[in-house]
Amino acid sequence: MRVRLVALLAALIVTPALAQIMKVQPIQRPPVVATPQIQPIETVQQDNDAPAFDVANDPERARALIDKLNKDKRELKLQLSESSAKLNEALATIDQWTQKGGSLVHAYCESEEVSRNSAGATENCADSGYRCAPVEGTCRKSCNVTTDCAGYHVCDTAAHVCVRA
Repeated sequence: MRVRLVALLAALIVTPALAQIMKVQPIQRPPVVATPQIQPIETVQQDNDAPAFDVANDPERARALIDKLNKDKRELKLQLSESSAKLNEALATIDQWTQKGGSLVHAYCESEEVSRNSAGATENCADSGYRCAPVEGTCRKSCNVTTDCAGYHVCDTAAHVCVRA
């Protein structure tokens, strides 16, 4: 019991002394920000060159301006719609060009012995002994003359095939 009494007495004496020694910072609250008041627009600037006018004193001019702006908005929406349609059409065409087996994939001769298509696939015509046919853009499958054949091959004109020389 005595120990508790001594501890309580010590706490009562030490606490005010500690409060005097320690620096206590007051709690800082964030500043209150006033919400801005919205003021009605009293003047309207029509164009960069036209002077501003008072909406309250000239409501007809304000209505005319609103009608003009609505017309401009409709025209811009129409232009956006047309541009969007053109973009979608172009994207569809690109998909057809780049899609394997797409209807717009075109073959071309990258060199005399390599055929490539617009989807990125390549074929080495020399592997089968032929050259690339420039009109079709694909590897030849038969020959009429030796110039239809790849290097180190000649045309067997009776069988219309390229054979190793």
